[in-house]
Amino acid sequence: MSNEPEDGSVFTLEYPDAEVVIGVVCAVGADYSKISEFFVRTLPAFGYRANVVKVSSFIPETAKSLKLRLRLSASPEGRRLKDYMDAGNKIRKQTNRCDFFALIAASRIASSRTGAASERPEPFSRVAHIILSLKRPEEVETLRRIYGTGFFLVGVFATEQERLDFLMNERNVSRDEGLRLIRRDLGTC
Repeated sequence: MSNEPEDGSVFTLEYPDAEVVIGVVCAVGADYSKISEFFVRTLPAFGYRANVVKVSSFIPETAKSLKLRLRLSASPEGRRLKDYMDAGNKIRKQTNRCDFFALIAASRIASSRTGAASERPEPFSRVAHIILSLKRPEEVETLRRIYGTGFFLVGVFATEQERLDFLMNERNVSRDEGLRLIRRDLGTC
């Protein structure tokens, strides 16, 4: 029995050595580490190197460059999550861009390429940039416009109870605080 589609078509990449971008989207409390670790562990079998780009890591530097005075607690975890949510929202508001963090991620990827200072930087060969984690539909739209068919979106789903359990059991967040964070995560730009 053949594994080819019935219509005889075979999926082939137009640029088999091209870099790709994988955006991971999830709600607060969804454990995206398993999917990230899966990509990092599995991509080399396909000849790709994984480059993990963590959106939240841009927040302190971005806040500083925008001269925003923000509290960014390192612990406890519930406070840290709230502070980073606050900071992300303030940065989006200050820049008037709901897709701001997608633009920063794309900029960081572009600036790390060979010849980044020239007009025609060279794309990476066989690198998969894994962006953790997207929060806004505008971020997804922007990355689709930038990377076209080289952009893939992966959603990590967890029920509200699973997210609450993860926050409580794995991140030591109280039940009330976890519920507040989950409700708040449904907010707008």
